[in-house]
Amino acid sequence: MNTHPKRESIFIGREEEKGKILKALTNTMDGTGSMILINGEAGIGKTYLLEHISREAESSGFNVLWGRFLDYRRSPHLPFKDMMIDHFNVTSNESYDDKINKVKKNLKGPVLLDGEFQDGFIDMFVPKDEPVGGFKLEGKDMDQLLDFLLRTGFRVLIIKGEDDKEYEKRKGIDIITIGSEKSDSIPPTRLERIASLMKGSFTRYRHCAVVNDSTTILLENNPRSKVENFIKIANGMARENGALSVNIDRGGIGDLLLKLSEIEPLILDNNTGRTDQSISSSKLSINDLFSTYLKESSKDQPILIVLEDMQWGDRSSFNLLQYIARDANDERYCILGSYRPVEFDLEEDGVKRSPLNDTLQRISRERLFDTVTLQRFNNDEQRRLIEELEGTKVDDETFKEITKGTEGNPIFIMDNLKNIRSKGSKRIKIDNKIEAHEDNTILRKVANIDPLARSILEFASVLGSCSKLDMICKGLGIDEEDSLDKLDELLELKLVTEVEEVLTFDHPKIREIIYSNIPIEKRKELHRKSAECIESSNFFKDDEITVRELSEHYYNGGDMAKAFRAFFQIADIEIERMNDKKALIYLDRGMVCLGRLPSNKENELQMIKTLQMIGDIKESSGDTKGALMSFKDAIGIAEKKLIPHGISSSYRRIGDIMLKLFEWDQTVDYYLRSLHISKKENDQDEIAKAFRGLGIIYYLKGDYSRAMDCYLKYMEFPKKERRIHDLLTLIEVGCIYYEMGDLNQALSYYKLAIKKGEENELNCESALAYVKMANVLMRLGEVDDARRFSSWGYNKVKDHLDSEISQKVALTHVELMLDSAETNKAEEVIELLNKVPERELGDRLLRGFRYRTLGLVDARKRDFEGSKKNMERALEVHRLLQVPFQLGLTCYHYGMILFQQMKVNEAMDMLKEASKMFKSINAIYFQNRTSSKIRELTFIKEGL
Repeated sequence: MNTHPKRESIFIGREEEKGKILKALTNTMDGTGSMILINGEAGIGKTYLLEHISREAESSGFNVLWGRFLDYRRSPHLPFKDMMIDHFNVTSNESYDDKINKVKKNLKGPVLLDGEFQDGFIDMFVPKDEPVGGFKLEGKDMDQLLDFLLRTGFRVLIIKGEDDKEYEKRKGIDIITIGSEKSDSIPPTRLERIASLMKGSFTRYRHCAVVNDSTTILLENNPRSKVENFIKIANGMARENGALSVNIDRGGIGDLLLKLSEIEPLILDNNTGRTDQSISSSKLSINDLFSTYLKESSKDQPILIVLEDMQWGDRSSFNLLQYIARDANDERYCILGSYRPVEFDLEEDGVKRSPLNDTLQRISRERLFDTVTLQRFNNDEQRRLIEELEGTKVDDETFKEITKGTEGNPIFIMDNLKNIRSKGSKRIKIDNKIEAHEDNTILRKVANIDPLARSILEFASVLGSCSKLDMICKGLGIDEEDSLDKLDELLELKLVTEVEEVLTFDHPKIREIIYSNIPIEKRKELHRKSAECIESSNFFKDDEITVRELSEHYYNGGDMAKAFRAFFQIADIEIERMNDKKALIYLDRGMVCLGRLPSNKENELQMIKTLQMIGDIKESSGDTKGALMSFKDAIGIAEKKLIPHGISSSYRRIGDIMLKLFEWDQTVDYYLRSLHISKKENDQDEIAKAFRGLGIIYYLKGDYSRAMDCYLKYMEFPKKERRIHDLLTLIEVGCIYYEMGDLNQALSYYKLAIKKGEENELNCESALAYVKMANVLMRLGEVDDARRFSSWGYNKVKDHLDSEISQKVALTHVELMLDSAETNKAEEVIELLNKVPERELGDRLLRGFRYRTLGLVDARKRDFEGSKKNMERALEVHRLLQVPFQLGLTCYHYGMILFQQMKVNEAMDMLKEASKMFKSINAIYFQNRTSSKIRELTFIKEGL
């Protein structure tokens, strides 16, 4: 089995990520290698990107080494050994001498031709006695065999008699039971089914061993000739797949196994094993051997190392990765890795599946890698993908049908395209790259099957990815023995495949046709049964996966109440992950469910709550129009159904938006409406939030005393799930002290905000507190600490710059980098920010902040024309909004830029305006600072 991808892939929508990686490859060719790790959810296109880059690297003269981590095999250094096996084209059917000669023939240069190096290097991935094909062993050596197989990284499948309990508790072993009494065993006469299960293991797993400990019971129930044929077929399948088949002799069947090789000497000779880091024939560690090969080989030809699915990795492999990454910057090799962030932190039996999280933290401290995060496709990219697959343009209706429920995930789009069905005379043509059975062929096969077999097929098409045989039997209320008879019929027709008691359709098209031909009412009933089976089954260990499966079955089964609860729960999960787009999709689906439920107060309350959540998400991501529409829809329902809390909380939310837009009169109006209703209903939570909004108005106007009164009233009310508002209040109070010039008191509030934010895992808000604290430290002269904390804050949000809070963090970080003379870092952040489009109704104060920061960056680059343009824009915004402190700060910075150009009169005017603003709000620290600059300019002006 070759680990290197050979298929062609459609490449769409990853131009920026591709450009970054190709730039790294160019640098590698010039002698400066690097490591880039690509992360993203399943199906997002990580493998496609790796394949595309690999082909481009090969065409540019790179030697590509490809290795995969496997979820079922955690053998030390596995992907590195496999990539060497594939690189040197070592096959399991060759003799050991042929293998080592093949490797030595391709080693060049004095270092790689050294005898000690060659012995250790070859021993690293070419074992002397690797077992392949059919073997026999006496029963007394069974434990020793299993120890050997598990230690050397085989995936083990044992076929045993039903009364044998010996191996059930051993970890890392799958078991198939042969018997006639138990419902969970396979009758011994079903040799074809046993062989099919063995074949599934051989083809599914790399490094697989099947241990047949059921020969005695098979002989007792079948003619000898059939058992001989079964063993011959099984051993042949093992050799074809580079796998291992071991037949256990428990006495009386030795003559049946005469022609098989003995495996006993092999497991005895290899019983001692080797450690992860030492090689018996070499003094060099695996780390040194692999590193030496890379350095020497890359001198003649640059190397691209690809590591896929790092979430399944082991500690030894990660240690080797870290070892070679440390030297990459001085060598001609580049490392690309991919992983799913959602999966590497999951646990099994209380233990983390993979040490990747710890590894990333460790190598991050050494700055050994850059990150590329793959996002879901936007509408344009989805359309391009579909049209590439179709080979033709698609209209809007077809586009919506194909992308429905895919959420921009490429693999979901391709699955939908495969499963899309006929609609009248119009039919989507499936691209010739997507193999499909013709409808009539499948329907002919299904037409003549037994009714019970058809029921199994239909239920499996509804269950989908969780089609376990026991769940199908439970859902249909049939005996498993009966299902096995019908299953054989389906297997023979090549409609489904069974692997480890799970049915999968041989092609998605088969499932789509079966599903679409089930009558609608029956389909709903099967969805409801599917939900019942999943709820009572232990098949899903992950609660999130369970909820996602149930949501679809509830929805398709017509249980809108349960479907809504499931969609709402998934939306909560996505909000916690800061994945607002996905959360909105599930909340919208929840609204559809609520729209189909009877009109009563409970359902109307849920509609209001859901609309408010949708509005909150849209508002935080800058979609102000969308947020206002959601809140107004919520008010409409609340007024119609006389739900006071729904009215007051929606009014207050609109007030929050008007505040961001600096519509002062409307802001106060909406807050007062909210306060009036909330006080009448004694809704203390909404009263508190309205006071907080009023506090922000007074703070921005520079009325710090009244602002503090409102903030204190807000904090006096009992807390009720106001984590973000509480944290932002602490930051705003800190800002008041900062603007008043009490830097130490400001520092105390920022530190408290950081503590609260990290306790509640509020990354964006914590980041804002970090950069605010860094700003104070800069004023206190603690430059190194300011730079460090500012970088911490920025690193928390740099991958989520579409949020307005994140943009405030980034802009503050830019100004601090300019203050600490790190202009290059400031320009890098500005470059990223420029890629984030401005919101049509976004925070106007943020817009002024952005212009001011751009003006400061331009001035540092000596682009005074650009600086003047941006500073004038900032002044226009701040004069319009009349926020005294921000206007004063912009005038101060603009004055200093004009002073740099020796435009003394203009600089003086700006500084005087700044002083006037600071004086009006009693910002003593900044007023004194400005006055000092005015005196300095006066002295210069008099000298001139």
